[in-house]
Amino acid sequence: MHSDELLVEILVEELPAQALLNEYKEMPKKLHALFNKRALEVGNIEIFYTPRRLCLLVKDFPLLTQETKEEFFGPPVKIACNYQDKTQGLNELGLGFYQKLGLKDRQHFQTAFKNNKEVLYHAKIHAKEPTKDLIMPIVLEFLEGLNFGKSMRWGNVEKSFIRPIHNICVLFNGENFNGIEVKEYGFKTKQATKAHRQEGFDFIQVDSPKAYFEVLEKKHVILDPKKREAKILQEIKELETKHNIIVEIDRDLLDEVVAITEYPSALLGEFDKAFLKLPSEIITTSMKENQRYFAAFNQKSQESPTLHNGFIVVSNAINKDKQKIIAGNQKVLKARLSDAVFFYENDLKKPLDNAPLESVVFVQGLGTLKDKMEREAIIAQYLTQKYASSLNMPLEKALELVSRAVRIAKADLLSEMVYEFSELQGIMGYYYALKQNENELVALSVKEQYLPTSENAPLPSSVFSAIVALSLKLDSLFSLFSVGKIPSGSKDPFALRRLSFGLLKIVAYYGLEFDLKADLKNLFEKVGVYQSFDLEVLEKFLLERFNNLIDCNPSIIRSVLNTNERDIVKIIQKVKALKRFLDDPKNAQKKELLFSAFKRLANINKDRNPNESSEFFISLFKELQEHALFEAFNAIKTSAFESLDSKIEAYFGLRAPLEEYFKSVLVMDKDIEIQKNRKNFLWSVYQSFLEIGDIKEIAI
Repeated sequence: MHSDELLVEILVEELPAQALLNEYKEMPKKLHALFNKRALEVGNIEIFYTPRRLCLLVKDFPLLTQETKEEFFGPPVKIACNYQDKTQGLNELGLGFYQKLGLKDRQHFQTAFKNNKEVLYHAKIHAKEPTKDLIMPIVLEFLEGLNFGKSMRWGNVEKSFIRPIHNICVLFNGENFNGIEVKEYGFKTKQATKAHRQEGFDFIQVDSPKAYFEVLEKKHVILDPKKREAKILQEIKELETKHNIIVEIDRDLLDEVVAITEYPSALLGEFDKAFLKLPSEIITTSMKENQRYFAAFNQKSQESPTLHNGFIVVSNAINKDKQKIIAGNQKVLKARLSDAVFFYENDLKKPLDNAPLESVVFVQGLGTLKDKMEREAIIAQYLTQKYASSLNMPLEKALELVSRAVRIAKADLLSEMVYEFSELQGIMGYYYALKQNENELVALSVKEQYLPTSENAPLPSSVFSAIVALSLKLDSLFSLFSVGKIPSGSKDPFALRRLSFGLLKIVAYYGLEFDLKADLKNLFEKVGVYQSFDLEVLEKFLLERFNNLIDCNPSIIRSVLNTNERDIVKIIQKVKALKRFLDDPKNAQKKELLFSAFKRLANINKDRNPNESSEFFISLFKELQEHALFEAFNAIKTSAFESLDSKIEAYFGLRAPLEEYFKSVLVMDKDIEIQKNRKNFLWSVYQSFLEIGDIKEIAI
């Protein structure tokens, strides 16, 4: 037998769920790197976790290291030997090379060629060694390489970790790993594990991976997080069927309850129906954020489900008295929801108009929330006038309602409920606005002003709401860029990349006209209070987001962005039209032919000043191919196309006359006037392509 299964358990105090989940994804890669570093070829690696333990399971861990050769190259023979002759022995420099390697017999030295030079050489062969001596150093290096964000020290230990480590259990090939002193963390190893806390606190001896798994299974520890998740979901499904409810499975919450349990059980609790008078988002948010409960909904086929007065708690207890667990959780939730009622009713007593926005700083150097609101109001007025035809109401009415929406949009940020749960911003403003008899369109726009909150989140439900959401995003971008708060690398504390992506998605979805050069300039000047900064920096930042917005070859996006087109919707239309053309099976086999002529066209004038005149004269054409290309080109320029697709087809139809042109016409004619005329003509043809995209940028 050349290999065996290796199991390592790191027993710890309860690990914080989020920190564990974030780093867990990196653990296999980090462990692989440590094995590769030591040239250890291993089989499959699995890493399991519970709140109290990390378990590393490595298949086919070798019993012996590989025999390896370590090579050393010294100085050139010419300068390392007496009289530059290797038959005359080594000089001081040559002797020094071998002395550093600890070699005494230097009479029969070796040489090798490196970089075409003969140099002194020595090869050291490392024989196979037992791998058992490498395991603990690897484990300790693995622990030191984990990054949980925060770490702590305990007792007088040398190293820090996210939580105190109590034991490292190593099981491999029947070897004895008991009693190894781990000074770094202040304990001696035991080939033992611990059961679920309710099964006892003593160490349980284990002598093999098989015995380890058997003990944990008997002692109510489900080591594999996938199995814990499956158990939770199965028990929730059974509760749904039994009680005719639908349980909303929040992925993040599911991951968290899996990470904080060793033997999970899903239980159904209830709260007083009187609490259902609260907006459902308050109840579900309180349950999730404070208690890690899943919300339950009434199962109705004819309409969207309404919130049920039940909740799912995932318990880690193995206590058979489940009613006692449920009762305890119901008591805690009642207290939480009673607090929520108090906050909600207090907030309703305060008119949205009276919210002291001037008392809250938006960002240092950018004024208060009131200042932000006033800037957004100017932007909203501009956008309302621009998109009036899409609002299905008189302009005067639209301006009035948009102004009102922006006026009250930030009021809920000063509410007790949003102070308690910041994720309810906008949502609470919606409910408070309805309770205070605001126009429903106004109230809904307050709720939707932050949308989309993520890449796949819903967008504002109307152009009216879109205007309010765009105003918020545009002001935040202008404001933060004006004071240098520009994202760099992975740092984006104000989530400006998400804001920008949301802005583009909204404009694209509703087909709104928005020019990233002209409209940004107009808005900057219209608001008139932003500190001066280079608007091209913001323009470029927004253009960079198109790679996330459109799923296609990035070079196609780059080709369109390399033109003067800055209208968001038109950029997207051109990118998609080019993509359709290139994806068309009839063009698949001739892409290289299609682009070779056009790229040659681009390269002829690659160093040209774009502002230079491109005037050309047909009277100076000497060859038939010049006239043929001009006629084909002129036919396109004077045609009205039904779609971008037909226009692109026509432009790429110039390939044949272009190829004939390059075969027969010498662009760099000796006659400077003719040469210039030909270059100007080809520049005009190339420039016309820029109505669609910069063809030379497309990589096929």
